[in-house]
Amino acid sequence: MKPFIHTQTAPALEWQVAHNLNCYPVSDIMIDGENGLIEKTLPQSLEYVDENNILITFSSAQTGMARLVG
Repeated sequence: MKPFIHTQTAPALEWQVAHNLNCYPVSDIMIDGENGLIEKTLPQSLEYVDENNILITFSSAQTGMARLVG
């Protein structure tokens, strides 16, 4: 299955991700770090709202991307 990529361009404490994969996918969360580097990170929390939506929460506003694979 092709992964779903969510890109968060505006800094936010919460990323609301509607992926429509009809499952509870595995996720990789990458944030935009210092000096233009992308860093893999663990968010403060990751809540599966339902089979098609995830709420990702950080302790400070972040930009970056979430890669979801069902």
